[in-house]
Amino acid sequence: MAFVPPLRLHRFAHAGLQRLSHESGGAATLASICVPLMALLFAFVMGRALDHNEHMYLTAGHLGRDASMYADFAFLQMPYLPALYSYWFAVTDASHLLMWGRLLTFLCAMGSALLVFHHARSISKSGLVALGALFVMFMNKNVQAVFDESSNYALSMFMSILAFHCMILGIGRAGTCMRGGWFFTAGIAMAGAIGTKLTYAPLVIPFCCVALLYPAALAPGRRAARTLLPFIVGLVLGLFPAFLYFAESPHSFVYSNVGYHLENARWSSEVGRGGTRMDFLIRRQVGSESLAIVIGLGLLAHRVRASNAATLRSREGPTPQLVLTTLLACAGLITAWLPFPSQYPYYGVPIPFGVLALVVVFSKVRSDSGARRTFGALVVIACLSSAHRYVRELGTPSDWPGLKVHAAAQHIRSALREAQASGPQEGTACLAVAERD
Repeated sequence: MAFVPPLRLHRFAHAGLQRLSHESGGAATLASICVPLMALLFAFVMGRALDHNEHMYLTAGHLGRDASMYADFAFLQMPYLPALYSYWFAVTDASHLLMWGRLLTFLCAMGSALLVFHHARSISKSGLVALGALFVMFMNKNVQAVFDESSNYALSMFMSILAFHCMILGIGRAGTCMRGGWFFTAGIAMAGAIGTKLTYAPLVIPFCCVALLYPAALAPGRRAARTLLPFIVGLVLGLFPAFLYFAESPHSFVYSNVGYHLENARWSSEVGRGGTRMDFLIRRQVGSESLAIVIGLGLLAHRVRASNAATLRSREGPTPQLVLTTLLACAGLITAWLPFPSQYPYYGVPIPFGVLALVVVFSKVRSDSGARRTFGALVVIACLSSAHRYVRELGTPSDWPGLKVHAAAQHIRSALREAQASGPQEGTACLAVAERD
């Protein structure tokens, strides 16, 4: 994928960005664009092909209604998503487990989109710029991989973005009595991300750093007491359910979340499965939409530095949005690099924060025509390179894997019942397995 678009495309992006430099044309215009986009996202989540990764999470959620995770059955991830599935399935009395799992994935995608849109619009003061940020984020193939299955990728990403949202709100309400509550909620949300996927743990470091730096008006000692402490308390309390699972079956919990993955990484390295981390980074990421974000961020930062209209550093120092998004994007790269073999969803972790950092930098020089062309070109490139992945999932609901899997399970159950009624009892055990999809 070439980063520099053809001349005609470049002019189209420039013309489009003339509108992006001004305030949104109204809520009705935005709604007319956002609603179809959300419908397209729903069709994408529901229409993606069945992935072998989904069975572990959905089965654990179903089994968790009557059995104890780790102690009674194996589960090779952190426990929060299956625990949520168990509650979800019990409340809804679900029989279409895959459909309900995909619906939760869609809700996480929606929540992530709304939060990113909110902050992008708050930073840029433009609904169209925020909409462009959404395009850049959701047209990224790594982010698409996060939301294309019923697994722990979607919930952990949503919870990390929610933690960012709460942290920024807490800093912005420095003089109110609710400040500590927002930092506490940020800790709870970050615990939710870690309790869903352990590799999100490095993201705690940027939150702690920002809690010690902001609000700048407070003395360092007061910041530690009024911002960092509530965040840590919320983090610890949010991880308390995970501690209970650990206390019930310590060996199984540690092996499922650490030991197995170390053994799998060692085995994969020995047999050459998945290449190396650097090989995956070069072959799968260089030349992708992620590289375009990095290049766009670099070009915009250069514009900020070259134009004396605005700088990245004011008298009060860099904004908390810029510091936190930058640190989270860097920590997200660590979370992508740690697991082995590498997968596309791992590299989706830093994208939302990288996109928001892009908006922060763009907002500094939005009056500069070169900056508008750069941002517009980035949006157009993202759409042209990845829109087909959404379009090809458009189809009738009868094509959705959630319905097809349930229909197949019903057919198997019917056949087993007929066999059981007319012959030996060998099918009894299989019948129990087919009772639910």
